[in-house]
Parts: sequence; structure tokens; C-alpha cells
Amino acid sequence: PLCRRQFSSLVKKQFLEGSVCRNLEPRSPVLKLIVIGSPGVGKTSLIERYAKKEFKDNYSNSVLDVCQVNFNFMGNALTLQFWDLFWSEKFRNIQYSYFHDAKGIFLCYDITDESSFDSLEILDREIPEAQKETAQIVVLGLKSDAEDRRFVSTEEGKAWAESKGYDFMEISSKTNTNVDQAFEGTIEKIVARTAMTRNIATI
Repeated sequence: PLCRRQFSSLVKKQFLEGSVCRNLEPRSPVLKLIVIGSPGVGKTSLIERYAKKEFKDNYSNSVLDVCQVNFNFMGNALTLQFWDLFWSEKFRNIQYSYFHDAKGIFLCYDITDESSFDSLEILDREIPEAQKETAQIVVLGLKSDAEDRRFVSTEEGKAWAESKGYDFMEISSKTNTNVDQAFEGTIEKIVARTAMTRNIATI
């Protein structure tokens, strides 16, 4: 994985407190994936578990991080570009533009935090309609290992996702449960959806 964190001059100009980890010139087609949710739900832990195969749960909150990971799909090289974003009304106009060209959007909540689940409705309204028509959208219930502290049932999360026509999965970054399945299963659907199996360079 290529995940070098540095403060982006672009983000500085936009007055956001965040960091962008970039490989400046990807050598393979880029697949942009938005991972969004309330602060503290575990988005960064999820991405780091997939990208670096390690788990930490003490990341500081930033408005935006971008991490790139090399990925091989059916013998074709892809660059997975994860945009780790927590929504802020303060930066709404800027963040709206981040959805542009996204092929996958992961709406994340913490199963132990009911307010993070309630916020999904707000986040869903902020996704541009054009992206809803073209992107694969998945609802992820994070921290599924914390069953003793659960506030949002699996059935409730699944029902909300299905009401929107989105896929659903519960995940534990701590125990590495369903992490690979969530991302790689979604990538397969994106490829099938856009007929990229015929020409993966058309991403």
C-alpha cells in the first residue's frame, strides 16, 4: 500500500484541517472510493486495516485523508484511492465536490453510537444525485465486535440500507471481520456495473 500522510497545500487553501496521503502519479487506472461518516465511527481504522493490514483505534479526526493502495483485479492493475471524509456543515460546499468521479461510496456508522446511525440520513441527502446514479453505495455498520455495547441492531441497519437501495454489511476492523469482503466485493460490482471487464482502463 502507498499511504504517505502529508498536509496538502490544496487543503490548506480550502482552510480544512486534514491531511492527504498521495502517490503523485499513479501508474494504473484510479478507482475513487469515498468512505464517509461521523467523526469517531472508525473510518480511518477500517481503511488502515485494509491498506496496511494493521489495527489502531486512536486516530485523530481530520476533515479529509486520501490513501492509495495498489490492487490487482483479474490480472489488471488498479489504484484504489480511498477518500476518508467526515462530513462537516462548516465545509459543506467544498466537501460536496469531493464526490465527483467517485465509483464507490461507503456510508459508515458505529453500531454502538445511535447518533452516528441517525446521521446517515443527512449524509445520504448530501450525495449528489448524479453520483447516486453511477456509484456503488454501501452502508457499513462498524465495530461489530462490540456486541455488548450495541445500540443499532443488524436488522435496523439493513432495513435502512435496503430502503435506499444500497448494499449493507457489518464490519469489525479490530477482528478483521468482513473488511476485505466489503471493499473487494464492491470493486467487483463496480467493474460489472460499468462493463470494465472489457476494458478496465475505462475507469
